[in-house]
Amino acid sequence: MVRENTEGEYSALGGRAHEGTEHEVVIQESVFTRRGVDRILRYAFELAQSRPRKTLTSATKSNGLAISMPYWDERVEEMAKNYPDIRWDKQHIDILCAPLRAAAGAFRRGSGF
Repeated sequence: MVRENTEGEYSALGGRAHEGTEHEVVIQESVFTRRGVDRILRYAFELAQSRPRKTLTSATKSNGLAISMPYWDERVEEMAKNYPDIRWDKQHIDILCAPLRAAAGAFRRGSGF
C-alpha cells in the first residue's frame, strides 16, 4: 500500500474562524501538484513493477472530492502509459474498504477503533 502524506489534506492549509463559539468554522484545503502526484504514482508503479503480480489499484473518491480526485485519476491514467507491463485498475475507496466493515470486530479490539 502506498499513500500520499505530504500533499492533499496534509498540506496544512486552512484554519478556524469564530473558535469556541456556536459559529465556529473549520476549513481544510487540499493541495495536489502535478509534481507531487506524479512522484507518488511513479513510486507506486515502480513498486508494482518490482513485484511478481505487476498490478496496481488506485483508490479514490472522485464522486465526493470532485476536483482533486478526478485529477488524481487522470494522472494515474497518464502515468500508466509509461508502465505498459503493469495491470492497473481504479476503485472507489468506499467499495475497496467494504470488507473491512465486515471484519470491524477485529479492528475494535485494542486498536482504538
